[in-house]
Amino acid sequence: MRAVVPRSSQGLQRWLLAMAAIAALAFAVGCGSTDDEGDSGGSGATGATSATSAEQSASNEKDPIVVGMSGSLSGPLNVYDKPLLAAVELAADDINKDGGILGRQVKVVSNDNKTDINLVERQAKALLEKDIDVMIPTCDYDLGGPAAKVANEQGVLAITCAGSPLFGASGIGPLSYNSFPGVPTEGAVLASFAKEKGFKRPYLLEDTSLEYSKNLCKYFEEAWKAISPGDPVVGKDTFVNSDQSIASQVTRLKGNKEAGFVMLCSYLPGGATALRQLRSGGVDLPTLGTIGFDGTAWIEAVPGLSDFYYAAPGAITGDDPNPDINDLFKRIKQKTGEAPPNSYPVMGYSEMQSIARAMEAAGSTDAEAVAAALNKFSDEELLAGPTTYTEDCHIPVGRPMRVMQFDGGKLSFLESIKPESVPEAPC
Repeated sequence: MRAVVPRSSQGLQRWLLAMAAIAALAFAVGCGSTDDEGDSGGSGATGATSATSAEQSASNEKDPIVVGMSGSLSGPLNVYDKPLLAAVELAADDINKDGGILGRQVKVVSNDNKTDINLVERQAKALLEKDIDVMIPTCDYDLGGPAAKVANEQGVLAITCAGSPLFGASGIGPLSYNSFPGVPTEGAVLASFAKEKGFKRPYLLEDTSLEYSKNLCKYFEEAWKAISPGDPVVGKDTFVNSDQSIASQVTRLKGNKEAGFVMLCSYLPGGATALRQLRSGGVDLPTLGTIGFDGTAWIEAVPGLSDFYYAAPGAITGDDPNPDINDLFKRIKQKTGEAPPNSYPVMGYSEMQSIARAMEAAGSTDAEAVAAALNKFSDEELLAGPTTYTEDCHIPVGRPMRVMQFDGGKLSFLESIKPESVPEAPC
């Protein structure tokens, strides 16, 4: 009979123990010449095996819980994943100082898909070879989704931040979770803010490069229709993130005399290029952006920028209403030597909080048991805010977000907004 060796280290240990027990039993039976000698030999072999099992069990309990991040640590999306990884590592440090999870320390390992869709699955599989207990993929559905699927196929739970509502139970599977409230919530927050500010007649400029940017414009429009039924979208146009020029789109937007404000559904670096061309082309309308614009690292591309707003999970300007968020950003600067470029660390820290609390509640690191515990989260207070998951919904839909403002090139926190409703929410 061919012995099948398990992939994981814990499975391998259990397999070796089973083989040792069988070998010990065979030795005892084969060598015993009388019933008395056989009983004596059998008793001694069983005692040795039991002692070995106890020692091995104790060893297993001391093995670290391994959290693996297969992220975009270089390439365009590294501006989001690198600070997120720093927060994951800090959260692991905090958890370990507190006694770990289930009495075991947490170890963080990572590898880099280089923001290359062709490397995502390969890197995810390489990380799984390290016997990780949980995977944190790239903070995006297009690049993170394939890694999450690979993890789920091997029975490993995946959690990350992704705008697309597809990142969760419905789009990937029951072992995938999203720490970001998704574009339905982000779109509803921005629509509520625009309504509050008295903005009218939106014009949508959509970056079609990612599911995230495409879906944001879609959900913003749905939310706007719900709260401003008499004030329709007056124009739409598209571009892709790699476009060096959007001159024709700027011309069409300037020619639309009805447009009252712009919803720019994009992300860095192409979003900053587009915004610079809007402003230099004479489009000075109030403009709403996405979490993809979070931070100030790109502001030199649009010096003196004003009347620009976006929503984020936290304010990196030191004036977030939650002092723990301000403290996290200070600690990341101490750890890395640089201030975080955006508030993505809030979600990375929250992902580790979710993992730790769910494992403690489950009393296990088993993926299905941890998922069952996550599904019981009801307004669980994480750093990112109150978080609810259910068996069918693995996205914290409706969670409040911070609205940030650029005025004269300076970024500041304005307010927190929780949308009254999220039209066409995925769950």
